[in-house]
Amino acid sequence: MLATIYLSEDNPYFAIDDYGALYSKDMSTLYKVPPQNSEYIIPRTVTTIIEYALFGMQHLSALNIPNTVTSIGTRLIMYSKIPLITNEKGINLTQLSFLGYSQIKNFTVPKSVQVLKDSCFWRCYNMLSIDFEEGSELEIIESSAFGYCNFQQIIIPAPCKEIRKSAFNYQQKLKNISLPATIQKLYPDTFLNCQNIQYISLDDQCENYSLIDNVILQSADGLQTIYIVSTITSITITASMKTIGNSVLQGCDNLTTITVDPNNKYFSASNGILYDLKKTKSIAAVGGIVKAVVADSVTMIGPSCFAGCQKMPSITLGSKVVSIEFQAFTNAKKITTITFPATLKYIRGSAFYYATILRTVRFLGDSLETIGTLAFQGTRLSSITFGSNLKLIEHDSFNGIPLTSLTFHPDCPMQKIRYNTSYQTKLTKVSIPRAVKVIEYYAFYNIKSLVTIEFQGPANITEIQRNVFSNANITTLSLLNTLTSLSNLAFFGCTYLETLIFEEGMMLDSLGQSCFRECLNLVRVQLPSSISDLSPTTFIGCTKLQSIDIPSDNANYSSEQGIVYSKSGDRLIICPAGLSSATIKKTILVIGSNAFYGCSLLETITFEPGCRLETMEEGTFGGCTALVRVDLPTSLQVV
Repeated sequence: MLATIYLSEDNPYFAIDDYGALYSKDMSTLYKVPPQNSEYIIPRTVTTIIEYALFGMQHLSALNIPNTVTSIGTRLIMYSKIPLITNEKGINLTQLSFLGYSQIKNFTVPKSVQVLKDSCFWRCYNMLSIDFEEGSELEIIESSAFGYCNFQQIIIPAPCKEIRKSAFNYQQKLKNISLPATIQKLYPDTFLNCQNIQYISLDDQCENYSLIDNVILQSADGLQTIYIVSTITSITITASMKTIGNSVLQGCDNLTTITVDPNNKYFSASNGILYDLKKTKSIAAVGGIVKAVVADSVTMIGPSCFAGCQKMPSITLGSKVVSIEFQAFTNAKKITTITFPATLKYIRGSAFYYATILRTVRFLGDSLETIGTLAFQGTRLSSITFGSNLKLIEHDSFNGIPLTSLTFHPDCPMQKIRYNTSYQTKLTKVSIPRAVKVIEYYAFYNIKSLVTIEFQGPANITEIQRNVFSNANITTLSLLNTLTSLSNLAFFGCTYLETLIFEEGMMLDSLGQSCFRECLNLVRVQLPSSISDLSPTTFIGCTKLQSIDIPSDNANYSSEQGIVYSKSGDRLIICPAGLSSATIKKTILVIGSNAFYGCSLLETITFEPGCRLETMEEGTFGGCTALVRVDLPTSLQVV
């Protein structure tokens, strides 16, 4: 972290004040305040503060912004611990966008602000109150402006015309909200995942929205339902209603009954679930639903349909369901088991995200093609088996869950395993389907229970990206000759790996940096003839490695007594980290960078008589902690 900024006194472009903060030469623009400062005052010369200027400040207890400031960049105090920010009276800011990811506890929006920008107060978890200066000119609150804040009430000032989608997303503690007569545009998702609002106040003069029985906020024409307060127990969808916001019904834990006016042309309902008119799509379940049975005519479980249904331990899907849409069961915290019909093809992103006690899923058929991003993250799934039609599993689908068994059909058409797919699960075996060509970064990272990796033949694997199998506990690894790219740190920290085999006929031309770093039990490795680019860091920290063997037909490298040289024999490339002694041949002119790096057991270095060594590049003996003395040859010219 930046501690001190130094600047020559004659610098023509920048200036530094007594607090060590960096400015433009005329002190009108603030660029950076050192994060360790416990004291700081913004000078009145400043008109512009750039983004991140006070990033990460841990010790400043308060900050006052002078009324000379007219422009402030985004995320001004991101990851700072400043609890209090005040604005000098008369400040002229028209937009506010800079307080996201901060630890402020309360804030008063200056009267000049017309727009609260997207994510303005995003994830300000400690913010307990928000006020608006008298005479506020606020017109628009953009998406996610107050996402994940924790204040319980808010009074929107009278000039405000529009509050956009997800403006209060996941405001779980918001209980009271007051809306002015000037409101012209709300959205069905404005209060997405705000499940605890108990009281809504709407100015009687508002022409665009109405409040029915003090519990249902809807458009004046009745076509849109924006929010239903959480205390309601039953509801009837009126004849004119056309749309209803995601999570509006699901957030009402006491709501157990829903009916639809027979004259409504858009909706139908039964057993606590709202559907489209023809019952082909389930739209939303009531928050108090306990046993959910989806109509057999349904082909789509709609977005957020059962999201946040906290009382539902049981769900039965109809036999015709083809897709489960985005966040359909997110935070459905009572469901433990679900059976998917034979018709199911698509499980969309976050479909079961943090359904925290979901342990068992079962597929009745073989039709599933796609699993979306974060689909099962936060669940308790221990095993899952896929059929022969699987084409895609998106990134982070099983990230961090206690999954011990992930079974693919060997003939499924999936060509890529996306990044973080099974990051830090508890798998013991990974069997890669035949069609897979690429395994993306961190796909199986840090699975310390993983002891077996196999590729179903005939395999098509061409690329294994960085950190894919880092920290696995495999003992044997056989890499297939279809492989053309093995990236940095791919098998880093596989401390139990004893046997590494490169299949005959391999076309792999390079090994990524630190690819097999700290594979502590490797003793001997034979590299393929195709290798043309070998990093000295490839086997760093392999403290038992005695020999790296290069086939005689390799065009670029050779090896002798386990040490790797250039083919011409005048450059030493890598010394295995398990050697206790090494001899530098007299033909060597250059010892390459990091050639002996991490050889912690190396005690002696001997140079052959007549040695012609001229150059030792950087890092040559770094980490050689047992090497006490090296008598360098007189031929050495460059170090």
